[in-house]
Amino acid sequence: MQEKIIKLQANDISNIVALSEAVGWDYDKREVRTVLKVGTVYGIKDADRIIASAALVPFANTELASIGMVIVDPAYRGQGLGRMVTQACINVAGNERTLLLVATKVGKKLYEKMGFSEWGQVHKYVRSKKELQRKIEIHDNEFNWRSYQKNDFNQLVRIDEQAFGAKRQRLLQQRLEQCEKCIVIVDEEERIIAYGMTVKTPANTIIGPMVAINLKQRRNLFIYC
Repeated sequence: MQEKIIKLQANDISNIVALSEAVGWDYDKREVRTVLKVGTVYGIKDADRIIASAALVPFANTELASIGMVIVDPAYRGQGLGRMVTQACINVAGNERTLLLVATKVGKKLYEKMGFSEWGQVHKYVRSKKELQRKIEIHDNEFNWRSYQKNDFNQLVRIDEQAFGAKRQRLLQQRLEQCEKCIVIVDEEERIIAYGMTVKTPANTIIGPMVAINLKQRRNLFIYC
C-alpha cells in the first residue's frame, strides 16, 4: 500500500460513505456531497478502497476553518493515517487560519499532540422513537415562528455569524438545500432572532445548525423542528 494523500472527488462519495459506515458513523451521500462543495476532503486509498479521510472547510472573509470527517478504517488503525490526513488539512490551511474541530475520545490525544487545545465541549443527545411519540405542548403565541423563506438568507447568515464568529454562507446554502425543514423565529419587525434545521439521514434525523439568542428560544426551536 502506498500512503499517498489525494483530494477526494465526487466519484469517491460512495466509498467515503462506506468508510463512515465501517466506524459506525452515519454520513450519507448528501452529507458528503455538501462537504465536498464547501470544502476539500483528503484521503488515503488502498487500491480503490478509501481507508482514511479528513475534510477542511474554510469560512469566507475570516481567518477560521474547520476540520472534520477524520475517519480511519478500523483495519488500518495504528499506522498514523489519521495524523497524516489531519496534517494535510493543517498544511493547506497554513498559519493564517485558526483551526477548529470536534474530537471524539479516541481522537483527542492525537489532536492534542498536533497542537490543538480544548476550548469547549460538545455533547451529543439522542431522542428515541419512543420519546418522539410523547406529545409536547407548543404555545404558538409565545414566539413568532414560521418556515424559512428564500429572502431570509442574508438575515440567516448574519445571526449565524454572530453566534459562530464567521460567515458560513456557502455551508448554510448547501445545508438549506439538504435539510428537510428550516424554522425561523422573528421579532415584531420580522427580524430573524433564531433559526434551526433538521437534516434527515438513513439512520436518524439530525437537528442542527441551531442558533438562538437565548435558551428559551433555543428550547422552542427544538420543539418546532
